[in-house]
Amino acid sequence: MQMSDLSSQIQHSTKYQSTGLQEVLATTHEVKALIDQYVDSSQQMTQVSQDLAVELECCKTLLQSIQALRVF
Repeated sequence: MQMSDLSSQIQHSTKYQSTGLQEVLATTHEVKALIDQYVDSSQQMTQVSQDLAVELECCKTLLQSIQALRVF
């Protein structure tokens, strides 16, 4: 094997590895974006759940007040 052949193989291998690493990096960015979307959605659902819990307590209080007025 000549040095030029070896050099050519090394260059090809390096280019192949570089391309693979770029694909891994791109995929990593895509996965991170999906995780960020999930986190945002999860936080929104948590906020909506908390808001609904507050509304439920208000409804319970209102219902108790109405029931108390019926007693009179």
